[in-house]
Formats: sequence, C-alpha cells, structure tokens
Amino acid sequence: MNDRPLLTYENKILALMSLTFGFVMFDRLALNMLLPFIAPELGLNNTQIGLLASGLGLAWAVSGYVVARVADRQQRRKQWFIASVVLFSLASISSGLATSFIALLATRICLGLAEGPVLPLAQTIMAAESSEHRRGFNLGILQNLSSSVLGNLLAPVVLVWLATAFSWRSAFFIASVPGLLLALLCARTLREPKAPVQASGVVAPAPGLRQLLANRNMVQSTVIACAMVTWLILQLIFLPIYLTKVRGMSAQHMGMLLSLAAISSVIAAVFVSKLSDVIGRRPTLIVFSLLGMVGPLGVVFLDASLGTLVVPLFIGYLACGCLPQAAATVPSESVPPHMLATAVAFAVGTAEIVGGFVAPLVAGAAGDAFAPSAPLLIAAGAALLSACTALFLHESAPLKLARMQRKQSLVA
Repeated sequence: MNDRPLLTYENKILALMSLTFGFVMFDRLALNMLLPFIAPELGLNNTQIGLLASGLGLAWAVSGYVVARVADRQQRRKQWFIASVVLFSLASISSGLATSFIALLATRICLGLAEGPVLPLAQTIMAAESSEHRRGFNLGILQNLSSSVLGNLLAPVVLVWLATAFSWRSAFFIASVPGLLLALLCARTLREPKAPVQASGVVAPAPGLRQLLANRNMVQSTVIACAMVTWLILQLIFLPIYLTKVRGMSAQHMGMLLSLAAISSVIAAVFVSKLSDVIGRRPTLIVFSLLGMVGPLGVVFLDASLGTLVVPLFIGYLACGCLPQAAATVPSESVPPHMLATAVAFAVGTAEIVGGFVAPLVAGAAGDAFAPSAPLLIAAGAALLSACTALFLHESAPLKLARMQRKQSLVA
C-alpha cells in the first residue's frame, strides 16, 4: 500500500506555486512578445523599449524586498502573496489599456511592483512546507519548470496568436485571467506557515539587512544569483540579434535554436534541482555554472549553424538550474526561519538590479565600444564568477550534511 500519497499538501502547493510563478513570467514576458504589434501603434523607439524593461525590473527588485520584509515582520506571507497575485493580474489588464509610452511605462512599473513579491513569498512558503530531502527539488521546480514552459515555450506562440487573431490589447486582457483564478485557488488551498518561535517561546522578530549581510552563505549565494541572472539576461537579449545580424543565421533557425535551449531549461528544473539534494548545493553550483560558459562561448567561436550550436546551447542552458539554488535554496537553508522571505527577496532583488538592469547597459555599451561578441563573453565570464564564488560556499543540503556527519562520527 502506498503510504506516501501523491496529493500531499506539499505536492499541492508545489504545483500551485509553480503554476502561479509560471504565469508571472508569462505576464512579464508578454511585452517582449507583443512589441512588434505595440511599437508601431505607440511609436516606441529603442530607448523607450529599454526603459519599459528597466522600469519593471527596478520596481520588481524594490517591491520584492520591501513586501517580503513586511511579510516577515507581520508573519502574514499568505495574505501578501495572494494580494500580489491579484494585483499583477490587474496590472496586466491595465497594460492593455495604455495609449501612450508614459501610460505603458506606468503600467509596467505597477506590474513590477505587484510581481516582485510573488517569487520570494512563494519560495518562502514552499521552503517552510518542504521535506528536507527534497527542498532543493521543490524550490527548483517552483522557479524553473512552469516559468520555462509558460514563459519561454508557450508565451511566444500563444501571445502572438492572440495579438494576430484579436489585438495586442486583447492579449494582455486574456493573459490576466489565469492569475485571478490562481489567486482564488491560493486563497482556498494555502495555509499560513507557522511563525518561527525562539527557545524562549517568543515569536522571532523580523530580521534587518545587517543580519543578512553578516551571513557568509547569504552574501555568496547573492553574488552567485547576480552572476547567473546576468548570464541568463544577456543571452536572452543579445543572442537573437548576434546570431542573425553578426553570424548570419536565419531567423527561423535562430528561433528553433532558442526553443531547443528552452527545453534544456525545463530539464534543468527537474534534474539539476534533484541532483542538488543528492550531491549537495556547492558541487551542483560549481559544475553547472561552468557548463553555463559552453553556450555563449560556442555561439562566439563555433560555426554558426543549427547543427553545430544546438549542442553547446543545450548543454549551457542546463545552468538555468543554478538560479533557484542560489536565489532561494541556499538562502533558505542558511538563515533562521524568521528571515526566510527577506533573505530570498534580498537575493532575488539584488540579482534583478545587477543582472536585469545594470548588466544589459554595461554589456550593450561594451558591444558598441569593443565588439558585438562582448555581451556574450561577459555572460560567459558571469558563469565563471558564479562557479568561483560557489567554491567558497558552506554546504547547506540536509542530506549531504547528514552524510558528512555520519562519516565524521565513524572516524571519531
């Protein structure tokens, strides 16, 4: 008889949180997919398009930290999470109502403010309900699986079809519906994680930034998160134009190549996350960060054909599995329970600012000043930085720590 049913509370909220964050990424990437329809109607130039992305990224980073800090203080993560899901759905609707650049920018900033808290709060709730032997698996699935499927695989097809069949405004309206339905499901299904209690019996206070920065693993995992977000964002931005404009690849082959890379990120969500539970966070981050260098270096130095580049990009995109380990799993295992939401939000928010806002500006300037390949070489360098930083992490995986303790007891 199966004494571990599939429909446990842990599995239910894993599916629910993963699906919710998947639609967050679906909404966030909607603008990118719909720009060919939006830009001509609103008369957007490249500078304005860049501001739309930067405004959303900064709002995402700031609100994620601030709301997570409040949620930790109030011990009301469920309520803030549901409110954020409702608000990002409404902000998606407002994007479809924009009639000017300023109006669209305002809606994208509102979207960033609403979406910022979703991931750190979801990871915090999931970490609190996860079994120790599968915490890395759960947090990796939550952050990578649905976001890869919905954001990278389905969003381009579904949103472009909606915009073609109806209008880009209708695409925004329809994209908001799943978020509202998921908010209702969360309200009915989620329970508030118990407030952590100190030995004295008093509820533990919310942490300050100084406490986070005093934690060595917290600082190092944040550096890794910044490096890996830089690695990912620079490829998302510069790979299409580099492959087509510099290496002469057809748009069709470029699209096929990036779709295959997206499949690799889906595999990484399951395989890399589970592997980290077994062999530990530190070796997983070292090995797969190094593999992340293979993709951008292959694009720069190998023959620009679909058959040649599919292998290095497929291998390289397995490094997507490092993102949830650095931004959520290691922080959640390295700080006290009352600091969870703030710790995850700090890592995610800092990575968003460095990798999503600063890095594209620096890489773009380097591409103009030196060579078109500079952004991709910077991406490879960011993956190397991640691997080097991971060398100095203290292992935090419960299964790996238990094995180490058993070996030490046998030696003693």
